[in-house]
Amino acid sequence: MGERRTAHSFCRICSGSCGVMLDIEDDRIVAIRGDKAHPLTRGYACMKGLQAPDMLHGPDRVTQALRRQKDGAHVPVPVDEALDEIAERLKGIIEAHGPRSVAGWRGTNPWFQTLSHYALPGWLASLGSDQFYSSMTIDQSAKWVAMERIGVWAAGRHMATESDVWMLVGNNPLVSVSAGALSFNPQKTLKALKERGMKLIVVDPRRTQTAEMADLHLALRPGEDVTLAAGLLHVILREGREDKMFCEQFVAGMDALRAAVAPFTPDAVARRAGVDRDMLVEAAHIFAAGPKGCVQTGTGPDMGPHSNLAEHLYECLNVICGRFPRAGDVVGNPGVMSPRTPRRAQVAPPRRRWTKGRPSRVRGIGPMQGEMMAGTLAEEIMAPDADRVRSLFVVGGNPASSMPDQRRMVDALRALDLLVLVDPTFNETARLADFILPARLLYEVPAVPLLNVETYFFPMPFAQYTPAVVPAPPETQDDWRYLWDISRRLGVPYRFNGMDLDMERAPTSEALLAMLLDRSQVPLDTIARYPSGHLFDVAEQRVEASDRDARFEVMPTDVAEELAGVARESDHARSAEFPLRLIAHRVRETYNGQYRLLPKIRQRMATNRAWCHPDDLRDAGFAEDDIVDIVSSFGRVPAVLGADAAVRRGAVAMTHGFGGLPDDPEDVREAGANPNQLIDAVRDCEPINAMPRMTAIPIRIEARG
Repeated sequence: MGERRTAHSFCRICSGSCGVMLDIEDDRIVAIRGDKAHPLTRGYACMKGLQAPDMLHGPDRVTQALRRQKDGAHVPVPVDEALDEIAERLKGIIEAHGPRSVAGWRGTNPWFQTLSHYALPGWLASLGSDQFYSSMTIDQSAKWVAMERIGVWAAGRHMATESDVWMLVGNNPLVSVSAGALSFNPQKTLKALKERGMKLIVVDPRRTQTAEMADLHLALRPGEDVTLAAGLLHVILREGREDKMFCEQFVAGMDALRAAVAPFTPDAVARRAGVDRDMLVEAAHIFAAGPKGCVQTGTGPDMGPHSNLAEHLYECLNVICGRFPRAGDVVGNPGVMSPRTPRRAQVAPPRRRWTKGRPSRVRGIGPMQGEMMAGTLAEEIMAPDADRVRSLFVVGGNPASSMPDQRRMVDALRALDLLVLVDPTFNETARLADFILPARLLYEVPAVPLLNVETYFFPMPFAQYTPAVVPAPPETQDDWRYLWDISRRLGVPYRFNGMDLDMERAPTSEALLAMLLDRSQVPLDTIARYPSGHLFDVAEQRVEASDRDARFEVMPTDVAEELAGVARESDHARSAEFPLRLIAHRVRETYNGQYRLLPKIRQRMATNRAWCHPDDLRDAGFAEDDIVDIVSSFGRVPAVLGADAAVRRGAVAMTHGFGGLPDDPEDVREAGANPNQLIDAVRDCEPINAMPRMTAIPIRIEARG
């Protein structure tokens, strides 16, 4: 047995940022546990995070650069040789077709890895390309659309830690560990909030783990979020329970909103959404009573039909009830790592910036938040234009599996002139890639929690720094460093998150972090003195009075027209051809498909079952463990059935991220299946952000022939 030591760090799989203790022997992690001294997570760590030893040291990790041969096999290649060839081929593509022919995809893995998060957008911009895509726009981009159409409160929202009522819609933080202040040791946090008196309302077709703790659970029919949200607004406005003073000062379009939700009476909503009428009314009363609280949505409404409209209406509940800090209120988290900025009790008005940027080559879809919409990527690659996307750099992602309409996406990836993957995993995208560059993993790189969401995620002024606590395999590099090396070979300056990098001598990752925190309220070396993180005693900040006259737009014309169209639709009764609705099912074991092949994860969850209510199985003549086909109007996939009384009748719950490439001859019991083959990303999508329908998909279950 060699030298053994213990190190403090924090997990970066998701927004939970759990503090951890790592037992290290001979520079390998041999055990991991939650850090009880961590001020926010207090010893909590999820199952995925506890698999770090297998993530870093498992036999399937990619630790050498790989080049794809003509026969499809990948063979090791020296990193410098791979980078030379990538740069040469990329230069030829840019010279022949222009910089917009180069695109980048940032997957889930870099989202909470500080330097990886910022690596790709600036690199593409340095090349002159606006073709940046990420998993965000097949996840919750409806939030961006809502902000751009309704406006934003400049002082932020109420935090759960200070609230009297909280409504979670299509969000299960006890499993996903992703709901702002509820991300940190979520079960204990939520239990403490409820003991303090906070009321919890959960809207979800499943009786999720979070719904088990709710005061009210509205188990709506999948896809009926617009109906339900409009019904809640109808009750509040009809009974005059809105915050009248706030609405008079800060809200425009109240009469239009009242008219638009008028058809959504409690009886009509109960009939169409399949919820109890009295519970609907009670939920509206509890939420309106507040006085502090929030509606917080997740992927449920943001992946379903009319997702932009659903997000808009749920946000209208926050607006008309005035669920925002006011002038004089103390700011819960003024920030630690980011510079202090004024918080004002005012509206940042709607800007509709998707109409102002350069649109996509297909469908005229505009950019938002510096990103092109992922739902168009396959078409951007297959477009007839000379400057179509011909080269794609994927950092920490797996679009061959995660993208809706999987067959179309895989065909597009195969049509690229150059596909480069920066990742430690030989995933489905790796099988198609021309080059795989082995990335370093968490605990092998220094980090702080993600800066641009610091004051949103952390309810208090918390910060933590972790150094690299174990050495990385010698032939691996940080994600950003590969891009720097390619830029140097191209003779192009690399602008990293607004900072011009020295192109003669690469900075260290530690130096980049110091540059990012150059204007932090607490110096980085002070943050680093607290291995378990720390709640810093920063100067108190209060919300300042408004210095402008701007209003929320709760019912602009295009929103009113879409809502009127929904009102005219017939009730969503079961159709004879596709009587069921497939919904996305979050699980503890995986995160957007990641980590599913780790040994202990596979022992618990080898396949992604199609979970149905036991009565639905019985009525259809099926039994648990049967292998069936899940059929939509667009495709079919095999699945192993499971019985779960927590799923409401008429719904089928299935986890994304399983299965291989289309037509792989795999055993569904061992590999699972990919529900993305059931989704038409062109026909069934939103008009503004090209967001495909990824939940509430009409399906039927068939016996295998």
